[in-house]
Amino acid sequence: MKIALYISDLLYEHECVVIPGLGGFISKDHGAQIHPLKHQFKPPSREIVFNPHLRANDGLLLSLVARSENISYQDAKSNLDRFVHKCIDGLNKGHRISFRNIGSLAYNQDKQIVFHPDENQNFMASSFGLSSFVSPAIMREGLPEKIENKIFRKNHESVETADSPKKTQVSEQKDQKRPDHRKTMVASKRPNPYVRQLMFIGALVVMMGAGWAYMNKHVVQRYYNAYAGLVPFFYSSPNDYIAVNSEKFPLEKILPKVKASNSPESETAIAQTNTIDNNLESVTMNTEITQDSAYQQDTASLPYLSSSSDIDTIQSQTKDEEVPQEVVVSTPEPEVIISKPQGPQYLIIAGAFREKSNADKLILDLQAKGFTAEHIGQNKRGLWMVSIERFDYLEQARERLNVIRKEEQSDYWLLKV
Repeated sequence: MKIALYISDLLYEHECVVIPGLGGFISKDHGAQIHPLKHQFKPPSREIVFNPHLRANDGLLLSLVARSENISYQDAKSNLDRFVHKCIDGLNKGHRISFRNIGSLAYNQDKQIVFHPDENQNFMASSFGLSSFVSPAIMREGLPEKIENKIFRKNHESVETADSPKKTQVSEQKDQKRPDHRKTMVASKRPNPYVRQLMFIGALVVMMGAGWAYMNKHVVQRYYNAYAGLVPFFYSSPNDYIAVNSEKFPLEKILPKVKASNSPESETAIAQTNTIDNNLESVTMNTEITQDSAYQQDTASLPYLSSSSDIDTIQSQTKDEEVPQEVVVSTPEPEVIISKPQGPQYLIIAGAFREKSNADKLILDLQAKGFTAEHIGQNKRGLWMVSIERFDYLEQARERLNVIRKEEQSDYWLLKV
């Protein structure tokens, strides 16, 4: 068995690997290190120590052995027990038990297990490929050399000043003529901290409002449909706003007054309309008078009725005569157009299937139960989705979903389209 290989693989990912009956390897991470005398740089590493008191089986090593060797868990446990027994016998005989790329185990004088790690192996995955290196020390100038350099610079500056005294005088005169700008004080405005706080709070409120509006689109759409007519900004022209809100404006002041014209054409038109109205009134009056007179003549020409038999004969005669029927003209009722909110719809999804035939079977079962099941196409994963109901508002969809989950199945969900 390649126990050392399995342990090294586990040490890259786990902090503790236990060998049941023998002990456990514990890892401890260290950062980059620099040796002050050797000038050696070491990358971040993971130190491995051994604790002989960790002998309880945690199942980590056994499960890896069973998967790698393609054997059962019990067979892996029996093989590992034989390996531990051989290691203990070797330690009792004074041998050193070495684990490849990990280290070695041995007894000391007090019959205690001592672990010697392999320093060339680094179990930190983030430091893979990084090796230690030695960099030579940086040579710096000593104190005597610094003093000599300062003395040389001072002597060189004194020689230059002695050779050019005139230049120094001219430069001093120029410096006297130039104003000293360093002494002038410039007032500067300090930023007000309260302004920044108010700006931050305002931006935070705006962002929270935008987030709430994005999460509650149906509520915003409802308020927009209810109150958009009151805001002139949402109309294309002022005339549209006045036409919708005509009850709130004095139209007598807004609309231009029509002046009466004294032209002969207008007078003749008015006279013609008056004559037409008078003629219509006379015609209606004449028809009423003729109808009344005809009714009186008919009643006057009727003989005196003294018995019920005469009344029956008159009723039979009136029945034989044709009675004019009233013509009822049915005016078509105006069609009521229900405006649906122009927003997303919420669908109750009953299932999603890889095969379309399975989706068709579910649709038939749901239709037999009284649901309006239908296909809504495929999703991004290529699954055929089946919906049972559609809603325009999220609250209605949630209430209906809760009812369906209690009655049918609890794995139905909502889909926003």
